[in-house]
Amino acid sequence: MQDLKLALDDLSSHITTLSTLNGGEPPLELDTESSARLIPWKDFTLKFLKSLKESLDNCGVNLGSSEQARVISLTAIFVGQDNFTDDNCRALANTCLDSIGILGKTTAACVLNDHVKPLFQASVHPGVHLDSGRIKHNAISVQNMYDEQPWKINGAGCWNILKWTLLNMDSHDVETLWPLAIPPLLTLLDDYKPVYKLKGVDVTQALLKKAPASLLSRTGVDELLFKSLRGALLNLTSDSAPELLRMTIPCYLALIDIVLPNDDLKRYTKLSEIITDVIIPGWLYASSRVEVMVESVYVLSFVVQALGAGSIRFLKAIIPQLTENLFPKEFSLAHTTGKLQIASAKCLLLVMTNARPRIPYWRIRILDGLLRCWVEINENEPTDTGLEREELKEHLVAIFRELLATSQGLLEFLDGGFKVSDQIASRDVAVIPASRSFLLNTTMLEPIYELFYRMKEAWRQHYPADPPTWKQSDMPDLTGKVVLVTGGSSGIGFEMCKAFLNKNAKVYMVGRQSDRAQMALASLATIKKGELKFIEINLRSLDSTHTAAREFLSQEQKLDILVNNAAEFLPPIDILTDEGYDLVFGVNCVATCFFTLCLLPCLLRTHNARIINIASEVHKWIDQIDYESVVEGEKRRGMDQFVNYGQSKLGLMLFSNELHRRYHRRGLTSVSLHPGSIRTNCFRNKQTWLQFIIHLFMYPTEMGAITPLWAATTGEDLSGRYLLPWARVAQCASWAEDVDQMKKLWSWIIDQTQTFNPNITQFREE
Repeated sequence: MQDLKLALDDLSSHITTLSTLNGGEPPLELDTESSARLIPWKDFTLKFLKSLKESLDNCGVNLGSSEQARVISLTAIFVGQDNFTDDNCRALANTCLDSIGILGKTTAACVLNDHVKPLFQASVHPGVHLDSGRIKHNAISVQNMYDEQPWKINGAGCWNILKWTLLNMDSHDVETLWPLAIPPLLTLLDDYKPVYKLKGVDVTQALLKKAPASLLSRTGVDELLFKSLRGALLNLTSDSAPELLRMTIPCYLALIDIVLPNDDLKRYTKLSEIITDVIIPGWLYASSRVEVMVESVYVLSFVVQALGAGSIRFLKAIIPQLTENLFPKEFSLAHTTGKLQIASAKCLLLVMTNARPRIPYWRIRILDGLLRCWVEINENEPTDTGLEREELKEHLVAIFRELLATSQGLLEFLDGGFKVSDQIASRDVAVIPASRSFLLNTTMLEPIYELFYRMKEAWRQHYPADPPTWKQSDMPDLTGKVVLVTGGSSGIGFEMCKAFLNKNAKVYMVGRQSDRAQMALASLATIKKGELKFIEINLRSLDSTHTAAREFLSQEQKLDILVNNAAEFLPPIDILTDEGYDLVFGVNCVATCFFTLCLLPCLLRTHNARIINIASEVHKWIDQIDYESVVEGEKRRGMDQFVNYGQSKLGLMLFSNELHRRYHRRGLTSVSLHPGSIRTNCFRNKQTWLQFIIHLFMYPTEMGAITPLWAATTGEDLSGRYLLPWARVAQCASWAEDVDQMKKLWSWIIDQTQTFNPNITQFREE
């Protein structure tokens, strides 16, 4: 015990020196020069804590209440996130505190009464009775509590002691020890410096985890806490404002949930005060500080969620600000502006969901901010990795979907646009009302007509009314399975790689070496499940395609699942593959089929191997392949690009069905499918405004992965079948199952590619 006393005395003396590092100034307020002196001070602290730990280990657990209280008061100082402690000190301090065991009522009272209370007696909070911990009615507002504050200088870390004690005391002891905990807590909360307000909020969160609602209400301390928490947020000009917002609002909402769970009127009043007294004034006085705006929008989301339909009252303030936030702030870092845009988009969607009845009145304002933001992020040069841009795009499209769902007038306008376009296409312009004479510029609208027509048809055919009945969580465990996905760096391929890894598969992501691929690999590497490998391939080159296949075969003896996902869509007409094929047909059909043939021996020796071919409903647009149009020439240049894309997907389906016809009896499953109208980067070669319009009518990429993942992992025999979203068996066009066309395509592929891999000629005959 003597060793323990000496260790405690040494640590106590050392802590006393903390107040001398900056001429008696509070340790939390040290300047840069003085902060440098903390480094050797913390080294000595670590030494004293180690000595104390050894003494505690020798003493065992046979300590009296006073000894336990002294250990707590000297070690709990270092468990917080303060400038005078670090990870090593925190770890040792927590180890010492663990030796205390269960915190008894007597020990807790001793800590609060003997070690915490004396620090605050010179700066008593005017709003609470010291003896009872109850609210002091008609309290005189005085500044005496700020005149002398020894707890700041001599009591560094006292907030950590208070927090640790509250968290570790028994819930039944809270009411008895209440008067000892509340005065110092309120003193921290109501201090004029934000750094101490933050400590007070931290202690308040600990209190709310223990204190019963009846005690908070009966003593009137709930009102004091409401007032103090709001007061902590009234000045958002300090450097600590973002952190204050992020910590204080959740604490305020937790207090509401505890003391006003069923009182709708009072609950609504308290929630409203946060918006009217804190958030909206904060926008007025801190609008130039983007980091403060980010946090205010972030916490507004929680308040809106708590208000529900009650948030309608504040739309006049909320929607203009959120839509304004969608446009970049001048003179601000792009990364910070991106955070504000994402936070505002998330919050705006939440507001629209909770205030649906009134959103039609705001549709123009919302659409204006939406379109301005979309144009900006697509036309300006990206300054980040692209992940923030993609996340923002996802939220913008979600907002537009919600806008369509709540604003029927917008749908009627689009529908009217279809009808007018139909009239223009048929040249029946005389029936168009004069009020729409601005639409008579057929040169301008004819290209748009084709787009809207395709979109309208896709909407009718490829947007199932019912939600998916099969989910990714229904996938079986894939431990031991080898999966290869082409085009896995983005879109559907990326979502599939992610899903396969989450189910413990060994996944080969095959694609071009690019920044996008590196970003995808870095993202997938965070999953920490399965095994991820990358093989470079350029499907524009048959030589590169063969090299990639050989690279895979040199590493693996089996292939359980092959997903042919990579594709080209509507590129510039002048681009060809290295061998001179049309880029779309060369990648989507020739190279993809050749790659599959190169891997076919491995697939055939794998038990129950599967080939998933991502096709499209556009295979129905053309009933046969014009092989003269897939190489450079007049026929190719005269062919409609959509038709050309359609025949490339028809070719892939013919190949898929021929695989089934030839090898299903040997256990190979070959499936073709349409993943849905999915928002991928396939329109990357088109104008930004066109991409925006098209993406508005498409589902997110994770939805596009549902059908191919089902095909790849279900226990059903789907070989030779054609699938539609979401995980449904459908009927393909009859010509896609024409055996003569299937055989012709099969032979043509081998003829065109055998030079690059003569071994595939073994598959010419059935």
